[in-house]
Amino acid sequence: MKIQKKEIRRIEQSRKARARKILELIQSAVHNTTALGTIRKASNSDPFRILVSTILSARTRDSVTERVSNRLFEKYSDPDSLANADPEKLALDIRPVSFYHQKEQSIIGASKQLIEKHGGKVPNNYPELLERPGVGIKTAGCVLVYGFG
Repeated sequence: MKIQKKEIRRIEQSRKARARKILELIQSAVHNTTALGTIRKASNSDPFRILVSTILSARTRDSVTERVSNRLFEKYSDPDSLANADPEKLALDIRPVSFYHQKEQSIIGASKQLIEKHGGKVPNNYPELLERPGVGIKTAGCVLVYGFG
């Protein structure tokens, strides 16, 4: 009887270990094959960079999102620099993405609100994220998964 219980326990632990490994592989595949996954890895899961990159990513190819995000963060490194950015210059900087004029307004507006209401920090919950310009359910979800997850 004791041998059976030990064997059952060993099998259960082995199954749990395999399940954890499978979950890790799935998470790695999802996080590393998208533009946001690449940006997450490069920015050490910086929620602000994830937020801005997700706003840029709407209706834009991953390769373009990644390229524009990297170039953008070389010039504007934090909410303050984007909040004070010249709108025309920012629009030119992000021009390769779709709807760049709208996204420029959303990025500047969201950056200003982050400074005014959250001390420059990205909130880690849906309700507060959804209050930001240009942030809908998908963007909020991406920020929570890639920036805080």
